[in-house]
Amino acid sequence: MGYLKQLLKLLRSGRIIRTAIEYFNYLYYRYQLWIALKAKTPDIIFMKIYQKNIWGNKESLSGPGSTLRYTEGLRENLPILLNRFSIKTLYDAPCGDFNWMQHVIADKEINYIGADIVKDLIQLNKHKFQNDKRQFIVADITKDPFPKADLWFCRDCLPHFSYKDVYLALSNFVKSEILYILTSKYTSNLSFKNIEIYTGNSIFI
Repeated sequence: MGYLKQLLKLLRSGRIIRTAIEYFNYLYYRYQLWIALKAKTPDIIFMKIYQKNIWGNKESLSGPGSTLRYTEGLRENLPILLNRFSIKTLYDAPCGDFNWMQHVIADKEINYIGADIVKDLIQLNKHKFQNDKRQFIVADITKDPFPKADLWFCRDCLPHFSYKDVYLALSNFVKSEILYILTSKYTSNLSFKNIEIYTGNSIFI
């Protein structure tokens, strides 16, 4: 009877239903990602991810890691770093949908270049955000030359790349005239293990 009471309590709270919905959403997006990964080139793969909102977030098409709530600490501290290193031109690639970054540079005297491999996303960013200080371009960071800038900001991108594409992107940075790179790391998680994936997938899924 004890187990039955616990089950009834969970049903009344809605936790089982919420968990089931979350699980089926996960399976749905995994299936959509599996379809996207069948594409031949990264631009098509990421275009499908964008069009289907495969990361499954209502606020940002770039995923839950690009919401205002998730980036609260980053939005507070990134301007401090930009000032400390006298960053005048920022190359943000991939820039995604510019959901949170727009608030970082809103009142900053900084030249911003946002790049992404998804053409439709760049067109939307141009329409919504481009001005004299903000420029948006279509670019593949594994092969297209980097523009002149003081800092390459590359957040939550390399974990979606194969080893080969990680190497190509970093090699492309080395060939550029950009002095600094600011990118994500996950070594603080002691259980984390790097694995080989197809570009467009994620090491966290």
